[in-house]
Amino acid sequence: VVWHAARRAGHLGHQRQGDGVARPRELRSALGGNAFRRNSGGCLKTEKITDMSDAKQYCSFLIGDLLFGVEVCRVQEVIRAQPITPVPLAPREISGLINLRGQIVTSIDLRRRLDLDDRATGMLPMNVVVRTDDGVVSLVVDDIGDVVQLTANTFEPTPETFVGPTRELVCGVHKLENRLLLILDTNAAITVAARPGRVADAA
Repeated sequence: VVWHAARRAGHLGHQRQGDGVARPRELRSALGGNAFRRNSGGCLKTEKITDMSDAKQYCSFLIGDLLFGVEVCRVQEVIRAQPITPVPLAPREISGLINLRGQIVTSIDLRRRLDLDDRATGMLPMNVVVRTDDGVVSLVVDDIGDVVQLTANTFEPTPETFVGPTRELVCGVHKLENRLLLILDTNAAITVAARPGRVADAA
């Protein structure tokens, strides 16, 4: 059974007060001090970055020691940890459902998707809400990094040394000054197969 997460919506009560949405001022702090606006195509843009013909902008975030990036055009918003309604018998990677101002959104924990250990008790995650081919999905991450603009000069195919879920979810890398930025394949990330012994608790 393959779960296309954006299609697995249920019912949640409204929880708008204190919803934890990163408002413009909070986004500027969380995403490296860049002010956001939307262009006519609906993509998020940063006002401080110079236009470059072959450049792409990425919202970066951390999963353990790994630095990932998603194209800013795919990011709807960044929000803090939200109340989650579990989905009975869902794969372990699916945290549950969140109510995003009346919109029911499936939440996928990328730590579990990458087969990493769960977060330490008391460590509050962040949510990167992205638009995918199947709809809007929240990706649960450890922390938010900067918005970075990169050109094709720094891009390389996924290294052969990547194995397992990391290789499955990465569609290429950018070489930064002292580390790699792993470009997340969001459609692969939200496609979760139910596996024996990997079903989330229904509690």
